[in-house]
Amino acid sequence: MVVRKDRILKIQKQIGKNEILVTTDPADIFYLVGINIDAPFVVTKNSYYILVSPMLKGQLRKIFKDNNLIVAEDNKQLLNMLKKKVKVERVILGNENTSVKFYNLLKQSFKNIKIKNVISQLRQIKDESEVSYIKTAVKILKKVLNETKNMLKEGIKEIEVKNFILKKFLDYNVEASFEPIVAFDENTSYPHHVSSDKKLKKDSLVLLDLGCKYNGYCCDVTRMFNVEKNQKIFYFYNQLKELQKRLLSLCKPKVKVKEIDLYAKKFLEQFGLKDKYLHSTGHGIGIEIHEPPRISEFDKSVLKENMVITIEPGIYFEGEFGLRIEDDILIKEKNCVVLTNEVW
Repeated sequence: MVVRKDRILKIQKQIGKNEILVTTDPADIFYLVGINIDAPFVVTKNSYYILVSPMLKGQLRKIFKDNNLIVAEDNKQLLNMLKKKVKVERVILGNENTSVKFYNLLKQSFKNIKIKNVISQLRQIKDESEVSYIKTAVKILKKVLNETKNMLKEGIKEIEVKNFILKKFLDYNVEASFEPIVAFDENTSYPHHVSSDKKLKKDSLVLLDLGCKYNGYCCDVTRMFNVEKNQKIFYFYNQLKELQKRLLSLCKPKVKVKEIDLYAKKFLEQFGLKDKYLHSTGHGIGIEIHEPPRISEFDKSVLKENMVITIEPGIYFEGEFGLRIEDDILIKEKNCVVLTNEVW
């Protein structure tokens, strides 16, 4: 738990002398101070503050100096104290998902408020420590997946496999990035299937979508099993593998993310599968399981070096079967590295 002054400095370079940045987003705050806390964080041109209740003051004094703490019973008091300290009227609200209640309180104290996702933009570019944490999460995931494969025996239920995955994450002292998706046979046709009491048959198609979080950073992988048991499924799976291979070749700096998504749709269209493609081609990943950019034709982002994204083409025949392959990708200077290449 260390205040990342280098990251705060990057924000300070983007804000004016007479304005402050305020964020209530837990992921943004974790990025700056390395703790999960529900408390507004403020960056000024020359300093920073965290707004907390008296109950948190004692613990936070281990991380922050007293002059970086603003302490009061409620947000209205905290914001009034903040205004007296910073003596500015202009506020950059750093996250779109702040509560309406907090936004209205902010308007009572400050006249000029604009919303700009400054911190989430910085979070898209990972430093060495962040990439290292994601790689460690992947190594743990590989172990858990290998142990999970060994229990995929006839008669086991989806929910039992899901609970096994969650328990193994705890055994390795990590938490799940999200609720694992375990789907058998026709249940694979629902992209976000909720695991049920459905039992595994001898040659059942299996979809496992899982991820864990190490030191606050996520990984995310989807793997299919028993695809070779059915000729139709195996044919489409191989087309999906070929598509993912081509999509990975597009993942390099300066490429527009919408071009990756459009390529996937065009590729599948030649097989009459465009209407079976139910989601975007991927997403950013880091402190949160879904971060910008979204690999979608509707996203205007451009890939940059040291972004970490997923590439996850999938096709779904409702009520019959679905297929998805998902890997985590690190964008490098001239190409990309598949961080989850050894996870099978």
